[in-house]
Amino acid sequence: MSARVFHYRIGNGLEQSFEVTTDLVTIGRGSGCKIMVDLPALEDDHCRMARRGSSWIVEDPGSRIGTFVLRERSQSPQLCRPALELGDDDRLLIGHAAQPLFVGWWGAVPSVAREEPSPTPAPDANKPPAKAPPASKPPGAASERPAAAPPRPEEDKANEEGAALRREISELHRRYRDDLRASEELLQAADERLEAAEERLETAEDRLKVSLKQIAGLEGELQRLKDEALQDAITRTAAERDAKRRQHAELLVQVQASNAAAKVAGEREIIIEQQEGKIRRLEDRVRDLEAELSNCRADLESARIALGYRPADNHQSLP
Repeated sequence: MSARVFHYRIGNGLEQSFEVTTDLVTIGRGSGCKIMVDLPALEDDHCRMARRGSSWIVEDPGSRIGTFVLRERSQSPQLCRPALELGDDDRLLIGHAAQPLFVGWWGAVPSVAREEPSPTPAPDANKPPAKAPPASKPPGAASERPAAAPPRPEEDKANEEGAALRREISELHRRYRDDLRASEELLQAADERLEAAEERLETAEDRLKVSLKQIAGLEGELQRLKDEALQDAITRTAAERDAKRRQHAELLVQVQASNAAAKVAGEREIIIEQQEGKIRRLEDRVRDLEAELSNCRADLESARIALGYRPADNHQSLP
């Protein structure tokens, strides 16, 4: 494989060259990279250039500031996500497209300063062009036309490429200023939106405070209602308890009255039983006396018969 030369420039530094002899070239901060760029904004393995047949591909695995490819005759760099082809006339840019941190390209491209070219003053139309001083002639030499300087194609080509590079840098500066202006406008719009958001936040905070006050009032009212309901429940409970106590007392009086009545009834039953017992004893005594009287009558009758008492003697019979 024939070696190629890759030219690059870091920031505003000098142009450097790297001879590519492999199919893979890594660019980044890491010590293992082929082209080591000691800038904090770059990744350790920022991007890779890989050979694919006769072409070279630039791959960006996902860096923060991005890797771009600027095509020939194009004003808008393309982001390498995930890969783009890098042609012979293309530019490899790392970082912001308007002011990149790293610029690389193929081939022998002379290093050109990044400053804007100073404008050349336009010639005055009313002023006649200045005449060149006549060339000194050696004595005795014949008058002849001066010989033209030989053309230098390499210098002309370098000047053309330098002018193209200066135009490219000017265009990049212009786009950078446009991007900066657009960024400032976006920042101003973001500030306005932020102010509006802060105002809405303040309004929301005020509404939240009012809502919190309303919630506190509602909680106080709820607590008051709970206390009243609890007090009513306690009062109803006490009244029900007193009513039940009264009912229990009335029932107790009734039970006591019933017990007293039962006791009186029991005493009456005892008295009745005692009187009945006395009556039975008296009846037994009466029967005994009647039996004795019958015996006495029988004995009297026997005595009458024995004494020969007759009813015809005009004597009253003994009772």
